[in-house]
Amino acid sequence: MNGINQYFEEWMLEKYKTLPSLPPYPLPKMVHHIPHFISSKHNDEKVALLVMDGMGFAQWKKIRQHLLEKGLSFEENGVFAWVPTLTSVSRQAIFSGSMPSVFANYLDTTRKEEKHWKNFWENHGVVKQYVSFQKGLGKQTYDKSEIVPFNRPNIKVYGAVIDIIDKIMHGAIQGEKSLMSELDLWLQTNYLFQLLCDLQRENFTVYLTADHGNTESVGSGRLSEGVLVEQKGERARIYSDQLLLSAAKEKIESIPWNNIGLPADYNVLLAKYGQAFVNKGEQVVSHGGISIEEVIVPFVKVLSPKE
Repeated sequence: MNGINQYFEEWMLEKYKTLPSLPPYPLPKMVHHIPHFISSKHNDEKVALLVMDGMGFAQWKKIRQHLLEKGLSFEENGVFAWVPTLTSVSRQAIFSGSMPSVFANYLDTTRKEEKHWKNFWENHGVVKQYVSFQKGLGKQTYDKSEIVPFNRPNIKVYGAVIDIIDKIMHGAIQGEKSLMSELDLWLQTNYLFQLLCDLQRENFTVYLTADHGNTESVGSGRLSEGVLVEQKGERARIYSDQLLLSAAKEKIESIPWNNIGLPADYNVLLAKYGQAFVNKGEQVVSHGGISIEEVIVPFVKVLSPKE
Protein backbone atom coordinates (compact mmCIF):
# COMPACT_ATOMS: atom_id res chain seq x y z
CA MET A 1 0.00 0.00 0.00
CA ASN A 2 3.01 2.33 0.37
CA GLY A 3 3.20 3.37 -3.28
CA ILE A 4 -0.56 3.74 -3.65
CA ASN A 5 -0.79 5.86 -0.51
CA GLN A 6 2.01 8.12 -1.69
CA TYR A 7 -0.06 8.96 -4.77
CA PHE A 8 -3.19 9.22 -2.63
CA GLU A 9 -1.49 11.71 -0.26
CA GLU A 10 -0.59 13.88 -3.26
CA TRP A 11 -4.16 13.64 -4.56
CA MET A 12 -5.57 14.57 -1.14
CA LEU A 13 -3.33 17.63 -0.84
CA GLU A 14 -4.32 18.83 -4.29
CA LYS A 15 -7.90 17.65 -4.91
CA TYR A 16 -9.64 17.00 -1.57
CA LYS A 17 -10.64 20.66 -1.44
CA THR A 18 -13.03 20.08 -4.36
CA LEU A 19 -15.14 17.49 -2.51
CA PRO A 20 -17.12 19.56 0.05
CA SER A 21 -18.80 21.61 -2.68
CA LEU A 22 -20.10 18.54 -4.52
CA PRO A 23 -23.82 17.72 -4.13
CA PRO A 24 -24.96 14.83 -1.88
CA TYR A 25 -26.98 13.40 -4.79
CA PRO A 26 -27.36 10.96 -6.46
CA LEU A 27 -24.96 9.52 -3.84
CA PRO A 28 -23.07 11.17 -0.97
CA LYS A 29 -19.40 11.91 -1.60
CA MET A 30 -18.45 12.92 1.95
CA VAL A 31 -19.70 11.80 5.34
CA HIS A 32 -21.54 15.09 6.05
CA HIS A 33 -23.60 14.48 2.89
CA ILE A 34 -25.11 11.31 4.36
CA PRO A 35 -28.07 12.75 6.32
CA HIS A 36 -28.94 15.01 3.35
CA PHE A 37 -28.98 11.96 1.07
CA ILE A 38 -31.10 9.93 3.52
CA SER A 39 -33.53 12.80 3.99
CA SER A 40 -34.01 13.13 0.23
CA LYS A 41 -34.61 9.39 -0.19
CA HIS A 42 -36.84 8.62 2.77
CA ASN A 43 -38.98 11.65 3.43
CA ASP A 44 -41.85 9.78 5.07
CA GLU A 45 -40.26 6.46 6.05
CA LYS A 46 -38.58 5.22 9.21
CA VAL A 47 -34.80 5.38 8.82
CA ALA A 48 -31.82 4.35 10.93
CA LEU A 49 -28.19 5.39 10.52
CA LEU A 50 -25.67 3.25 12.39
CA VAL A 51 -22.17 4.74 12.58
CA MET A 52 -19.51 2.10 13.19
CA ASP A 53 -16.81 4.23 14.77
CA GLY A 54 -13.42 3.43 13.22
CA MET A 55 -14.64 0.93 10.62
CA GLY A 56 -12.47 0.90 7.50
CA PHE A 57 -13.10 -1.21 4.41
CA ALA A 58 -10.89 -4.01 5.80
CA GLN A 59 -13.22 -4.40 8.79
CA TRP A 60 -16.33 -3.96 6.63
CA LYS A 61 -15.17 -6.84 4.43
CA LYS A 62 -15.14 -9.15 7.47
CA ILE A 63 -18.46 -7.79 8.79
CA ARG A 64 -20.03 -8.06 5.34
CA GLN A 65 -19.04 -11.72 4.97
CA HIS A 66 -20.46 -12.53 8.41
CA LEU A 67 -23.79 -10.85 7.59
CA LEU A 68 -24.01 -12.32 4.08
CA GLU A 69 -23.71 -15.81 5.56
CA LYS A 70 -26.74 -14.97 7.71
CA GLY A 71 -28.83 -13.98 4.70
CA LEU A 72 -28.52 -10.18 4.63
CA SER A 73 -27.57 -8.27 1.48
CA PHE A 74 -26.33 -4.76 0.80
CA GLU A 75 -26.02 -1.83 -1.53
CA GLU A 76 -22.42 -0.66 -1.03
CA ASN A 77 -20.60 2.60 -1.72
CA GLY A 78 -17.73 4.59 -0.27
CA VAL A 79 -17.54 8.16 1.07
CA PHE A 80 -14.73 10.46 2.17
CA ALA A 81 -14.24 11.18 5.87
CA TRP A 82 -13.33 14.65 7.09
CA VAL A 83 -9.67 15.41 7.71
CA PRO A 84 -8.25 15.15 10.27
CA THR A 85 -9.88 11.72 10.49
CA LEU A 86 -10.70 12.10 14.17
CA THR A 87 -13.99 11.10 15.80
CA SER A 88 -14.73 14.57 17.14
CA VAL A 89 -14.34 16.03 13.63
CA SER A 90 -15.69 13.45 11.20
CA ARG A 91 -18.42 11.83 13.34
CA GLN A 92 -19.86 15.21 14.28
CA ALA A 93 -19.91 16.07 10.57
CA ILE A 94 -22.09 13.00 9.97
CA PHE A 95 -24.65 13.80 12.65
CA SER A 96 -24.77 17.53 11.91
CA GLY A 97 -24.79 17.24 8.13
CA SER A 98 -22.28 20.12 8.16
CA MET A 99 -18.64 20.93 7.52
CA PRO A 100 -16.49 21.10 10.71
CA SER A 101 -16.19 24.91 10.47
CA VAL A 102 -19.94 25.07 11.29
CA PHE A 103 -19.42 23.42 14.70
CA ALA A 104 -16.02 25.08 15.32
CA ASN A 105 -16.62 25.49 19.08
CA TYR A 106 -17.00 21.73 19.61
CA LEU A 107 -14.19 20.21 17.56
CA ASP A 108 -12.59 18.64 20.63
CA THR A 109 -15.70 16.84 21.89
CA THR A 110 -18.63 14.70 20.74
CA ARG A 111 -21.06 15.81 23.44
CA LYS A 112 -23.18 17.88 21.02
CA GLU A 113 -23.86 15.06 18.54
CA GLU A 114 -27.41 14.36 19.70
CA LYS A 115 -28.28 18.07 19.46
CA HIS A 116 -26.71 18.25 15.96
CA TRP A 117 -28.68 15.20 14.82
CA LYS A 118 -32.04 16.45 16.12
CA ASN A 119 -31.45 19.96 14.76
CA PHE A 120 -30.64 18.58 11.32
CA TRP A 121 -33.88 16.59 11.12
CA GLU A 122 -35.97 19.40 12.58
CA ASN A 123 -34.60 21.65 9.81
CA HIS A 124 -35.70 18.96 7.34
CA GLY A 125 -39.27 18.72 8.58
CA VAL A 126 -39.10 16.02 11.28
CA VAL A 127 -40.02 17.23 14.78
CA LYS A 128 -37.49 16.40 17.51
CA GLN A 129 -39.90 14.07 19.34
CA TYR A 130 -39.70 11.70 16.35
CA VAL A 131 -35.88 11.65 16.32
CA SER A 132 -33.67 9.61 18.64
CA PHE A 133 -29.94 9.26 19.15
CA GLN A 134 -27.89 6.70 21.05
CA LYS A 135 -24.18 5.97 21.44
CA GLY A 136 -21.92 3.51 23.20
CA LEU A 137 -23.60 0.49 21.59
CA GLY A 138 -21.96 -2.88 21.03
CA LYS A 139 -20.03 -3.36 24.25
CA GLN A 140 -22.62 -5.47 26.07
CA THR A 141 -24.71 -8.50 25.17
CA TYR A 142 -27.46 -7.47 22.77
CA ASP A 143 -30.69 -6.53 24.52
CA LYS A 144 -33.53 -5.25 22.33
CA SER A 145 -35.09 -3.41 25.27
CA GLU A 146 -32.04 -1.10 25.45
CA ILE A 147 -32.46 0.16 21.87
CA VAL A 148 -34.37 3.45 22.06
CA PRO A 149 -36.75 3.22 19.05
CA PHE A 150 -38.05 -0.18 20.18
CA ASN A 151 -39.39 1.49 23.32
CA ARG A 152 -40.80 4.54 21.55
CA PRO A 153 -43.07 3.63 18.61
CA ASN A 154 -43.27 7.27 17.47
CA ILE A 155 -39.56 7.34 16.46
CA LYS A 156 -39.10 7.88 12.72
CA VAL A 157 -35.37 8.70 12.61
CA TYR A 158 -32.76 6.80 14.64
CA GLY A 159 -29.06 7.67 14.79
CA ALA A 160 -26.66 5.45 16.71
CA VAL A 161 -22.95 4.93 17.33
CA ILE A 162 -21.50 1.45 17.64
CA ASP A 163 -18.00 2.11 18.91
CA ILE A 164 -16.69 -1.40 19.48
CA ILE A 165 -14.20 -1.27 16.56
CA ASP A 166 -12.66 1.97 17.83
CA LYS A 167 -12.36 0.48 21.33
CA ILE A 168 -10.69 -2.67 19.96
CA MET A 169 -8.42 -0.62 17.70
CA HIS A 170 -6.90 1.45 20.47
CA GLY A 171 -6.15 -1.69 22.48
CA ALA A 172 -4.69 -3.68 19.57
CA ILE A 173 -1.22 -4.40 20.96
CA GLN A 174 -0.34 -6.72 18.06
CA GLY A 175 -1.51 -4.33 15.38
CA GLU A 176 -4.07 -5.09 12.71
CA LYS A 177 -3.90 -8.81 13.46
CA SER A 178 -5.25 -8.16 16.98
CA LEU A 179 -7.97 -5.87 15.64
CA MET A 180 -9.29 -8.40 13.14
CA SER A 181 -9.15 -11.25 15.63
CA GLU A 182 -11.10 -9.28 18.27
CA LEU A 183 -13.59 -8.14 15.63
CA ASP A 184 -14.21 -11.76 14.67
CA LEU A 185 -14.96 -12.63 18.30
CA TRP A 186 -17.37 -9.69 18.57
CA LEU A 187 -19.21 -10.69 15.39
CA GLN A 188 -19.78 -14.13 16.87
CA THR A 189 -21.93 -12.50 19.59
CA ASN A 190 -24.40 -11.61 16.77
CA TYR A 191 -24.98 -8.17 18.29
CA LEU A 192 -24.94 -6.40 14.94
CA PHE A 193 -26.98 -9.04 13.12
CA GLN A 194 -29.71 -9.00 15.78
CA LEU A 195 -29.84 -5.20 15.81
CA LEU A 196 -30.15 -5.00 12.02
CA CYS A 197 -32.88 -7.66 11.92
CA ASP A 198 -34.87 -6.00 14.71
CA LEU A 199 -34.67 -2.61 13.00
CA GLN A 200 -35.91 -4.14 9.75
CA ARG A 201 -38.76 -5.90 11.57
CA GLU A 202 -39.80 -2.49 12.90
CA ASN A 203 -39.83 -1.23 9.28
CA PHE A 204 -36.69 0.91 9.47
CA THR A 205 -34.61 1.40 6.35
CA VAL A 206 -31.09 0.89 7.70
CA TYR A 207 -27.79 2.46 6.66
CA LEU A 208 -24.31 1.67 7.97
CA THR A 209 -21.30 3.96 7.73
CA ALA A 210 -18.17 5.03 9.61
CA ASP A 211 -16.60 8.31 10.68
CA HIS A 212 -13.10 7.19 9.71
CA GLY A 213 -11.09 4.05 9.09
CA ASN A 214 -7.75 3.05 10.57
CA THR A 215 -4.22 2.15 9.60
CA GLU A 216 -1.28 0.33 11.14
CA SER A 217 1.68 2.61 11.88
CA VAL A 218 5.08 2.62 13.57
CA GLY A 219 6.26 5.41 15.83
CA SER A 220 8.57 8.00 14.27
CA GLY A 221 9.14 9.82 17.55
CA ARG A 222 7.10 11.55 20.22
CA LEU A 223 6.88 15.35 20.28
CA SER A 224 6.97 16.87 23.78
CA GLU A 225 5.30 20.26 23.44
CA GLY A 226 3.11 20.55 26.53
CA VAL A 227 0.48 23.27 26.25
CA LEU A 228 1.76 24.36 22.81
CA VAL A 229 -0.32 21.67 21.15
CA GLU A 230 -4.13 21.64 21.43
CA GLN A 231 -4.72 17.96 20.65
CA LYS A 232 -2.14 15.16 20.63
CA GLY A 233 -3.29 12.36 18.37
CA GLU A 234 -1.20 9.45 17.20
CA ARG A 235 -1.66 10.39 13.53
CA ALA A 236 -2.71 14.06 13.82
CA ARG A 237 -1.74 16.98 16.04
CA ILE A 238 -3.75 20.19 16.30
CA TYR A 239 -2.29 23.66 16.88
CA SER A 240 -4.06 26.97 17.51
CA ASP A 241 -1.34 28.88 15.69
CA GLN A 242 0.29 28.28 12.31
CA LEU A 243 3.72 29.27 13.71
CA LEU A 244 3.51 26.51 16.34
CA LEU A 245 2.65 24.00 13.62
CA SER A 246 5.61 25.14 11.50
CA ALA A 247 7.95 24.79 14.48
CA ALA A 248 6.70 21.24 15.11
CA LYS A 249 7.14 20.31 11.44
CA GLU A 250 10.83 21.27 11.70
CA LYS A 251 11.27 18.68 14.47
CA ILE A 252 9.70 15.65 12.79
CA GLU A 253 8.82 14.39 9.31
CA SER A 254 5.14 15.24 8.81
CA ILE A 255 2.51 16.81 6.53
CA PRO A 256 0.90 20.21 7.21
CA TRP A 257 -2.75 19.92 6.20
CA ASN A 258 -4.43 22.63 4.11
CA ASN A 259 -7.31 23.02 6.60
CA ILE A 260 -10.17 22.64 4.12
CA GLY A 261 -13.51 23.18 5.89
CA LEU A 262 -11.85 23.83 9.25
CA PRO A 263 -11.80 27.00 11.39
CA ALA A 264 -8.80 29.34 11.05
CA ASP A 265 -7.39 28.48 14.49
CA TYR A 266 -7.49 24.71 13.89
CA ASN A 267 -4.12 23.92 12.29
CA VAL A 268 -3.45 20.27 11.54
CA LEU A 269 -0.13 18.43 11.32
CA LEU A 270 -0.38 14.88 9.98
CA ALA A 271 1.92 11.89 10.26
CA LYS A 272 3.13 10.43 6.98
CA TYR A 273 1.79 7.05 5.83
CA GLY A 274 2.96 4.20 8.06
CA GLN A 275 4.15 6.60 10.76
CA ALA A 276 2.72 7.85 14.05
CA PHE A 277 3.64 10.51 16.61
CA VAL A 278 4.53 7.92 19.25
CA ASN A 279 7.80 6.46 20.57
CA LYS A 280 10.15 5.26 17.85
CA GLY A 281 9.43 1.67 16.85
CA GLU A 282 6.12 1.45 18.76
CA GLN A 283 3.38 -0.21 16.71
CA VAL A 284 -0.15 1.20 16.79
CA VAL A 285 -3.43 0.93 14.89
CA SER A 286 -4.83 4.42 14.76
CA HIS A 287 -6.43 7.20 12.70
CA GLY A 288 -6.26 10.92 12.06
CA GLY A 289 -4.24 10.98 8.84
CA ILE A 290 -4.91 10.89 5.12
CA SER A 291 -4.22 7.30 4.08
CA ILE A 292 -6.78 5.54 1.91
CA GLU A 293 -7.59 3.23 4.82
CA GLU A 294 -8.45 6.17 7.11
CA VAL A 295 -10.16 8.48 4.63
CA ILE A 296 -12.44 6.34 2.44
CA VAL A 297 -15.10 4.57 4.49
CA PRO A 298 -18.11 2.37 3.66
CA PHE A 299 -21.60 3.74 3.16
CA VAL A 300 -23.98 0.80 3.02
CA LYS A 301 -27.71 0.33 2.71
CA VAL A 302 -28.94 -2.89 4.33
CA LEU A 303 -31.46 -4.40 1.93
CA SER A 304 -34.66 -5.94 3.11
CA PRO A 305 -35.60 -9.41 1.75
CA LYS A 306 -38.09 -7.89 -0.74
CA GLU A 307 -35.29 -5.80 -2.28
